Amino acid sequence: MMLVFFLLTIILEGCWGTEGCLEQERSALLRLKHDFFNDPFNLENWVDDENHSDCCKWEGVECNTSTGRVKALYLSSKRQFLYSTAGQLNASLLTPFQQLETLHLDSNNIAGFVENGGLERLSGLSKLKLLNLGRNLFNNSIFSSLAGLSSLRTLSLGYNRLKGSIDVKELDSLSNLNVLDMGMNEIEDFSVRPKDYSSLRRLHALVLDDVTIRDGSKFFQAMGSFPSLKTLSLQFSNFTGTVNSQETLDNFTNLEDLTLDYSSLHISILKSIAAFTSLKRLSIQNGRFDFKSFLLIISLCRLGHLQELHMGGNDLRGTLPCLYLNQLTGNISSSPLIHLTSIERLFLSYNQFQIPFSLEPFFNLSKLKVFSGEFNEIYVEPESSHSTTPKFQLESVSLSGSDIHATFPKFLYNQHDLELVDFSDSNLKGEFPNWLLKNNPNLSTLVLRNNSLSGPFQTPIQPHWHLDALHVSKNFFQGNIPLEIGVYFPSVFKFV
Repeated sequence: MMLVFFLLTIILEGCWGTEGCLEQERSALLRLKHDFFNDPFNLENWVDDENHSDCCKWEGVECNTSTGRVKALYLSSKRQFLYSTAGQLNASLLTPFQQLETLHLDSNNIAGFVENGGLERLSGLSKLKLLNLGRNLFNNSIFSSLAGLSSLRTLSLGYNRLKGSIDVKELDSLSNLNVLDMGMNEIEDFSVRPKDYSSLRRLHALVLDDVTIRDGSKFFQAMGSFPSLKTLSLQFSNFTGTVNSQETLDNFTNLEDLTLDYSSLHISILKSIAAFTSLKRLSIQNGRFDFKSFLLIISLCRLGHLQELHMGGNDLRGTLPCLYLNQLTGNISSSPLIHLTSIERLFLSYNQFQIPFSLEPFFNLSKLKVFSGEFNEIYVEPESSHSTTPKFQLESVSLSGSDIHATFPKFLYNQHDLELVDFSDSNLKGEFPNWLLKNNPNLSTLVLRNNSLSGPFQTPIQPHWHLDALHVSKNFFQGNIPLEIGVYFPSVFKFV
């Protein structure tokens, strides 16, 4: 009979949930607030009274709706009142939360742990998957405290006081780790074991933004020890050495996403860019190099899986390399970019490329969804002797700031999936393209301000439209914007 009652209790709790959090966990939260988060301006509803008895409703607390057990604590920036004073955390206060999966303790000015109160005390929290310790004051001693957290999938140590050389073997116990963020620290290099290194085999993403690495080759040799690595972010990072060997990069067979924005490693790594054969996204923005040192961009054409390329803000000058004739031209039409058949998103803004307004050189890129080329040298080609239709269906196109004195490009007639169009500040002439609105019912943002468009402004009145922003000021339209637009597009915030 007792067994039947016990099973019935479990079933009822599973169906209807519980009335509140466990008393043991409520008490632990109150002690945690008293001992560490004693800030009068935060966690105000963490109080011991009958009006706030359910800790699952407290600020920053998330519970499992079936069991009432705490599964997530979002305690970022909860010591703001005491921001000038470094704190010592007693991790033992967290041990009652046996079902805890997510723990955010970032931005709390934590400098370390009380005696016998380090993170090793959390080794019994077998469901803990995410630990965010970013923006605190931890030094390299934090690594030894992490030894027992083998269940972790995501770990953030960004913006702390890590310094010097990081010995990766100190992370060996984190065998299930998928994502590691150690950016914004004073890390100089990494050391790993020889080729038989087998830990961190599941590491998929590594963030090392704004670090200074002494030896680029040694660094990439270390990173090559992580065979599952798919995402590597090195933006704002400074490399005092270079990557001088193709063999250094041979182990990066699975890398899909590489970010080098504002990084000094641009030129060095691009010399061997073809080694990243699985790359799907490459961002090399704001490197401030020119094509005299970037002729090896021709290697991009060997990146057959590339889907997204960001090259904005580089002040690219000079000429682009021609793929087949091995001579220099000044036109992007002859560059390797037009052969990136897997590309989906192409960002070329704020450079000095010569880009044809018709985009005809890109017509064969059948997977292209986003093209951004504003503030380049956009020019109008002579009328083609043969009619061509693009293989792509764009969702977003931006060619603003071109001042080209042209009519709307004809390739837009064949586009039906557009959600954003921006041709502002381009001195476009001719009548407003009412067909653009009719052909693209999903268009949400249309920016045509500061042009020379004329004629009547008409909009197809369709209640199912998604238009959110319409900017058409500083043109020469005849008549007024139809009053109906305010009925069917109430969210439009600027249309004259």
